[in-house]
Amino acid sequence: MNEKVIKIDDNCYKYGYITWTRDRLIDTLSHGFNLKNLDKPLRADKELVMAAVKGDGKNLYWANKALRDDKEIAINAIKYGYNAYAFEYVSDRLKSDRDVALAAVEYSAFNMRLVGDELKHDADFIRDACIANYDLVKYCDIAELRLDEETKQLIDSAKKMIEEKKPSLSSVLGKAEKASQEHNSKLNTQSRDDKDLEK
Repeated sequence: MNEKVIKIDDNCYKYGYITWTRDRLIDTLSHGFNLKNLDKPLRADKELVMAAVKGDGKNLYWANKALRDDKEIAINAIKYGYNAYAFEYVSDRLKSDRDVALAAVEYSAFNMRLVGDELKHDADFIRDACIANYDLVKYCDIAELRLDEETKQLIDSAKKMIEEKKPSLSSVLGKAEKASQEHNSKLNTQSRDDKDLEK
């Protein structure tokens, strides 16, 4: 079938021999139906595009240019679209938007390669990105990320800060052992009290 979904009226859409209500089309899009199968004017309908990108983030590629520059659409494509590539299709302006870029890096550390340069050199953004996705720290030297030395240094600084705030394994185990001893002590005291009552 080489046809596109076309709009007949406000609540009627046709795809070849299939007729859908608007709600049915939205449901179909939200389950992964490809946005490229919609007539171009329908790819500018925010509600339809939102449903499509939530079904598959790659559908952002087929959205009209204005909607690829819509922050709400972009974040939904990244967070709910089950596709690490959705960030590739957002506008350049949104690749430099802190919220959108952070959502993208949180989903996949490899999205860092697409983040706007000003954010790549923002120490606060790098710290937040490393906290959101520690894989960024682990993989920062991988060539595919295409990170410059300044960004790698910021990631290294963020790593040190994160590790300083993490409790050591021995302190966590020590606290757990102390809590366990206190709990056992309470149980032993309760057990002795119960035996005394039985006498």
